[in-house]
Amino acid sequence: MIYPNDWSEFEDREGSFLFYNPEKWTGNFRISAYKPSGKEAGNMDYGREFVKLELKENSAASLVTVGRLECAYSKEMFLEEEAYYVTHTWITGIRDVAFECSFTVPKGGDCTEAEAVIASLEARKEGEKYEAELIPVRLSEIFLINESYDFVASAVKDKLKKDFQGVEDDLENIQQIIKIGDIILGGVLMYSGIVKFFNSEKGFGFIANDSGGDDVFVHISSIVSPMNQSLSEGQKVTFDTERDKRSGKIRATNVAAIR
Repeated sequence: MIYPNDWSEFEDREGSFLFYNPEKWTGNFRISAYKPSGKEAGNMDYGREFVKLELKENSAASLVTVGRLECAYSKEMFLEEEAYYVTHTWITGIRDVAFECSFTVPKGGDCTEAEAVIASLEARKEGEKYEAELIPVRLSEIFLINESYDFVASAVKDKLKKDFQGVEDDLENIQQIIKIGDIILGGVLMYSGIVKFFNSEKGFGFIANDSGGDDVFVHISSIVSPMNQSLSEGQKVTFDTERDKRSGKIRATNVAAIR
């Protein structure tokens, strides 16, 4: 996805990413991505079927083409603080990935920026290596990234007696740290495990702890890497745990995928 240089990413609702220009507001662009899970996992027609379903269930939607992508497009006007706004929505898909994009602008506002972003959408193929790129992060993520980096560097030094440089060659060292099992981060016991089940539509699943015991519940909001994104069954992860105040059961927190 390519978005304007003057856009920034901001906190939004669960499972959604929000972008807009903080210097000169032209609209709020939101995007969510979905992949099939369970029996539907690996369905390479999922994206196309997602569009067809929207056209079927939303009588206000029509089929349009944005760039190379076919989209189910609809719009809705609303009044807020005595001003009218319009939310434009595009549902599209590429292979086994479905996208829901929206752009909220003042009534009569231009959608050219949003359409350019949608036209740039790509779904990366699993197992294919891509060129390295710089990925902007939210301010709220910077502390977590720095803390995680310092922890990994310290763990590699203490357990493997090697220097951590933060380069691709260090991936093997990270894997060795993960295989060691339970590790301490900032005084908190961390675990490693395998994603046993994850429902991306409902946003929850379970992790099989490498240390044994009961499977650990995980909610999508507890995933820190990749941030608030779905997990795949069989994926290796690290995580903390805490006791849910309402249910009293143990749940995973600070879940990080190991690719």
